[in-house]
Amino acid sequence: MASSSLRLTEQMRLMNNQDERARASNALTPLREELRPVSTSSSLALELKQQEDDLRNERAIAAMIEQDFETKSEEKPEEIPSVTKKMLPRKVPELDAKLATSNLKSLFSKLPSTVLAHNISSCIDDDLKTQVVLTQTCQRLRPFFQPALTEPRVKQLLQHIAYGQEDEAKKIIASNPNLLMMRGTVKDYSGNTIEEVTPLELAYGAEDIDMCQMLLPFLDRLPGGREEALKQMQARFPESKEEEKPYDFKPLVADIRANNNVEAAFEKFREDFKPRVIKKGKHCNVQALLDAMKVYDDNYDDNDDLWSAEQCSLLWCQVIGYLQRMLPACYAQAFCQGLYNVTDDKQPLKRSLRMVDGFSFYPADPTSRVGIGFDFGVYSYVAGCGKGGADPILYVDFRMSMSREEVTKLMSGKNIRVAKLMHQPKNPSKSRCVIL
Repeated sequence: MASSSLRLTEQMRLMNNQDERARASNALTPLREELRPVSTSSSLALELKQQEDDLRNERAIAAMIEQDFETKSEEKPEEIPSVTKKMLPRKVPELDAKLATSNLKSLFSKLPSTVLAHNISSCIDDDLKTQVVLTQTCQRLRPFFQPALTEPRVKQLLQHIAYGQEDEAKKIIASNPNLLMMRGTVKDYSGNTIEEVTPLELAYGAEDIDMCQMLLPFLDRLPGGREEALKQMQARFPESKEEEKPYDFKPLVADIRANNNVEAAFEKFREDFKPRVIKKGKHCNVQALLDAMKVYDDNYDDNDDLWSAEQCSLLWCQVIGYLQRMLPACYAQAFCQGLYNVTDDKQPLKRSLRMVDGFSFYPADPTSRVGIGFDFGVYSYVAGCGKGGADPILYVDFRMSMSREEVTKLMSGKNIRVAKLMHQPKNPSKSRCVIL
C-alpha cells in the first residue's frame, strides 16, 4: 500500500514538471522567432557571393591597370621602385571565365577619368609610393598625380642649382631628365628671386658654366632637347647691341674722400644693388665688382696716403664686400677655394662656401646688416678666402690687387667657356650641327 502511494506521488510530480516546461517553452516562442539564425546553407551562400563580388572587382581593376601598363625607359628613377606583377592585385583563376564574358571591364574603361581619379585619390592622398606607381603604370591617371609629384622635385632641383650644389642637382636630373623642361621660381643666397626659370636658364644666368655642362648631356636624352633649350636661352637672354652701362662710383668716392654724409651715400649705393626680382638676363653685374676694386687700387697708396686707412676700410667692407655678397654661388665658391687655384691651377670647382676661418661666405639671412658687405669684404688667392678691410692697421694693398686680377681671369675664362658652350655640337663625334 505504501509503495503504490509513492509511485502515484512521483508520477504527479513529473507531470507538474512537464507542465512547467511546456509553459516556459510557449513563453519563449516569440523570442526564438526573433533570434532564429539563418540556415547554414543560406549563410554560406551569402558569404560566398560577397567574396565573389569582391574578387570580381579586384580582378577588373587589375585588368584595367594591365591594359595601361607601358614599358619603362632604360634609365629608372632612383627614388621610384620598379613596378612588377607582384605589385598588382592578385588574379583569381576561378573567376577568369566569368570575367571574360562580363562587361565589367568595359564599364571601367568607359568611366570618366576624373571620376576614377577622384575615387582613387580619396584613398591614397597620403600614400606617395602608390601615387608614383600609378603615375608610371596608368596613362589615364598620370595627369592627375604627376603635377603633385613633379612640382616639389622641380623646386628642389632649382634650389640646388641656385646654391651651386652640382652633385645634388645631378642626382635629381638623373632620376627624371624631363625636369629640365619645367619652370619654377627660386631664391638665391643673395636674396634675388628668379621667376619662371628652367634649370639650364638658372645656371646660365648665374654664369655657372660647370653646372651648364653637367646639364647638357641630360638634354640630349630628350627628343629635341637642345633645340628647345636654345629657344629658351634666346628668349631669356636676348642679345643686346648696347653694352650694360658701368656703374658710376664717382659720387660715392667723392663723399668718402670728403667724409661728407657717407652713410647716406652707402644707403643709396645699396639701394642700387639690392636684391631684385629677375625675369630676364643675368643675375649679377660682376663688372661692377671689378670697377669697385679698381677704385680702391686708384685711391690706396701706402706712400702718398691718398686715402686714410679708415676710408679704405669703408670702401672694402661696405662697397666691395656688398658687391661680393650679391655674387652668384659659383663665384663665391671660387673665392672660397682660392681664385688662383681655379683660374691658374685649373682645379675643378669644389663647391664649398667655407672661408679659411670656417665661417660661411654668405650670411644666414640675406637681409641682415652684418657680415660680408657691412663688417668686412673678402680677398682670395691661393690659400682660400679671408676677411679683409675690417682692421685698417692690417689692411694690405696687394691682397686686393691680386683678387682683382684673379676675378678678371675668372670672368674671361667664363666668357670663353660660354662661347664654346653655345656652339658645342650635340654629338661631336657624329654631328657637325651647331646648337646649344
